Amino acid sequence: MLMNCSHDPNKALSTARFLLPLGLLILSCGIAWPHVIAPFLHLTLGMNDSIQGFCIGLGVTLEIGSVVLVRKLTNRPRTD
Repeated sequence: MLMNCSHDPNKALSTARFLLPLGLLILSCGIAWPHVIAPFLHLTLGMNDSIQGFCIGLGVTLEIGSVVLVRKLTNRPRTD
Protein backbone atom coordinates (compact mmCIF):
# COMPACT_ATOMS: atom_id res chain seq x y z
CA MET A 1 0.00 0.00 0.00
CA LEU A 2 2.76 2.43 0.90
CA MET A 3 4.69 1.67 -2.29
CA ASN A 4 1.66 2.41 -4.50
CA CYS A 5 1.06 5.87 -3.07
CA SER A 6 4.73 6.85 -3.01
CA HIS A 7 4.69 7.60 -6.75
CA ASP A 8 2.10 10.36 -6.42
CA PRO A 9 3.27 13.10 -4.01
CA ASN A 10 -0.25 14.25 -3.17
CA LYS A 11 -1.36 10.75 -2.22
CA ALA A 12 1.81 10.14 -0.25
CA LEU A 13 1.43 13.33 1.77
CA SER A 14 -2.23 12.69 2.54
CA THR A 15 -1.43 9.10 3.53
CA ALA A 16 1.38 10.28 5.79
CA ARG A 17 -0.92 12.83 7.39
CA PHE A 18 -3.43 10.05 8.02
CA LEU A 19 -0.93 7.49 9.35
CA LEU A 20 0.68 9.71 11.98
CA PRO A 21 -2.45 10.51 14.04
CA LEU A 22 -3.74 6.97 13.56
CA GLY A 23 -0.45 5.60 14.88
CA LEU A 24 -0.55 7.97 17.85
CA LEU A 25 -4.15 6.95 18.61
CA ILE A 26 -3.35 3.24 18.52
CA LEU A 27 -0.20 3.80 20.58
CA SER A 28 -2.14 5.70 23.24
CA CYS A 29 -4.75 2.92 23.32
CA GLY A 30 -1.93 0.44 23.87
CA ILE A 31 -0.52 2.49 26.71
CA ALA A 32 -3.93 2.95 28.34
CA TRP A 33 -4.93 -0.69 27.80
CA PRO A 34 -4.02 -2.21 31.19
CA HIS A 35 -5.42 0.66 33.26
CA VAL A 36 -8.50 1.88 31.41
CA ILE A 37 -9.77 -0.64 28.87
CA ALA A 38 -8.78 -4.11 30.12
CA PRO A 39 -10.46 -4.04 33.56
CA PHE A 40 -13.87 -3.78 31.90
CA LEU A 41 -13.23 -6.76 29.60
CA HIS A 42 -12.04 -9.22 32.31
CA LEU A 43 -9.44 -10.88 30.06
CA THR A 44 -6.65 -13.12 31.29
CA LEU A 45 -3.26 -11.58 32.08
CA GLY A 46 -1.55 -13.16 29.07
CA MET A 47 -4.23 -11.86 26.74
CA ASN A 48 -3.87 -8.33 28.12
CA ASP A 49 -0.12 -8.33 27.56
CA SER A 50 -0.40 -9.57 23.99
CA ILE A 51 -3.07 -7.03 23.04
CA GLN A 52 -1.10 -4.21 24.64
CA GLY A 53 2.08 -5.27 22.81
CA PHE A 54 0.23 -5.53 19.51
CA CYS A 55 -1.25 -2.05 19.89
CA ILE A 56 2.07 -0.48 20.81
CA GLY A 57 3.88 -2.24 17.96
CA LEU A 58 1.24 -1.31 15.40
CA GLY A 59 1.19 2.31 16.56
CA VAL A 60 4.96 2.68 16.34
CA THR A 61 4.98 0.99 12.93
CA LEU A 62 2.37 3.37 11.55
CA GLU A 63 4.30 6.37 12.85
CA ILE A 64 7.52 5.13 11.27
CA GLY A 65 5.67 4.54 7.99
CA SER A 66 4.44 8.11 8.08
CA VAL A 67 7.97 9.43 8.59
CA VAL A 68 9.29 7.25 5.75
CA LEU A 69 6.68 8.59 3.34
CA VAL A 70 7.44 12.21 4.22
CA ARG A 71 11.17 11.50 3.96
CA LYS A 72 10.69 10.06 0.46
CA LEU A 73 8.88 13.22 -0.57
CA THR A 74 11.62 15.52 0.68
CA ASN A 75 14.42 13.51 -0.98
CA ARG A 76 12.69 13.32 -4.36
CA PRO A 77 14.37 15.31 -7.15
CA ARG A 78 12.19 18.04 -8.57
CA THR A 79 11.16 17.90 -12.21
CA ASP A 80 9.84 21.48 -12.43
